[in-house]
Amino acid sequence: MKILKKTLIAIAIIIVALLLLVMALSPVAKRVVNNHGQQLIGRDLQVDKVFINPFFGTVDVRDFHCKEANGETDFVTFGRLYVQINWLSLIAKDVNLRHIHLEDFSGQVLTSDEGFNFSDIIERFASDSTEEKDTTSSGWKVRLNDIRLINGNLVYRDVPRDKRWALDHLNLNIPGLYFGNKQTNAGLDFDLPSGGNVAITAGYVM
Repeated sequence: MKILKKTLIAIAIIIVALLLLVMALSPVAKRVVNNHGQQLIGRDLQVDKVFINPFFGTVDVRDFHCKEANGETDFVTFGRLYVQINWLSLIAKDVNLRHIHLEDFSGQVLTSDEGFNFSDIIERFASDSTEEKDTTSSGWKVRLNDIRLINGNLVYRDVPRDKRWALDHLNLNIPGLYFGNKQTNAGLDFDLPSGGNVAITAGYVM
């Protein structure tokens, strides 16, 4: 009975510790994004809510904003990003994302004589190494399932030439993408601003 009692107490402590960890992950992640955007990518970042559940491998981000370099206008925003990953598959070198849902995405691409409005982000993460890259296979497999873009909006502006191009109400649905000598299929479905709809499906074997 004493051994059983100690075992139950130990299990209870582990469960409480895990629950506290789950409760702490979400607010910590939100604080990091909101307060350390400049250190992360050199831009101001803001997010309203972050929900992380390590037991189910889910991450749910709501109302995200990434500012332009001037810190005044939005570069990229979205209403919701939901991702679920199978943690156990990582042991077998298998990155298995079960769901990737992006809702109410909005972004703008600006080009000028100095480059694009995201050139500073690329330069920030560019490697200074001149060593030859290792092109040998790593043995990892990547599986991206149930990829959905719901109500996406993208604007491209050529500032010096005063040209503008926009794609509104973009809905992307990709059942699965596999990297590891497996077959892949994808679908694209979006509404045209002037009316009408375009739907494309494709499949191939890598």
